[in-house]
Amino acid sequence: RAKVLPERLESGKPWFKSVHLLVPELWEIARHPAILDRVRSILGPDVVWWGTAITRKGPGDIHGWHIDSEYTHHRDGLLLFLGLDNLTPEAALKTITRTHHLHCSPVAHAEGTWRGIEGSPTLSDEEKVLAIAQKLDARAELKSPKMFTGDFFIAHGHSWHGSKNRSDRIRTSAVFSFGPPDVDVQIPISFTADPVFYEKRPSCAMLCGTQSATMLNPIVEPPT
Repeated sequence: RAKVLPERLESGKPWFKSVHLLVPELWEIARHPAILDRVRSILGPDVVWWGTAITRKGPGDIHGWHIDSEYTHHRDGLLLFLGLDNLTPEAALKTITRTHHLHCSPVAHAEGTWRGIEGSPTLSDEEKVLAIAQKLDARAELKSPKMFTGDFFIAHGHSWHGSKNRSDRIRTSAVFSFGPPDVDVQIPISFTADPVFYEKRPSCAMLCGTQSATMLNPIVEPPT
């Protein structure tokens, strides 16, 4: 495995989801037994850590309903949502069950795009998104985990998810993205229902185990 910095995009900056390749403290969190054991029980002994997003949402901020665009071209993997600061049940991420079987984004069924998601009357409204999901699978249900700072939950990468910070404080959270050793990850340029990707694939790192010989993404060592 190489030990290199994440690739830089046309902007000259590293991909924002490569932060785990730069910050050693994130590895202390992700390899904590409470997280690592649960992730391995789902994905098996060989796990690729390909993405991390750190987000801050102020009071009233909406993160419209979507799936991460990187999952357009692969179907296996999971996301782990972790509350870092000021997480309460009023500010937690929500999901809709059984949407991971649909293999499509709610963006495909609503006006607006991911970048315009806060302006979309559909993608900002959990009841409207739930109605869309239930037309596709009548058993779909809205789930709102009762979470506080330090708690985490895991969902399939194709699960529809979104949030609205109904608290009076800024919520800080992290979303870790993990996949099997043959996961194929590309960086999206656009965030529509059919996104466009950069040709060059981003570097990833092994959370645990051994990489696959068929993996297209370069594997680098964790930061120290």
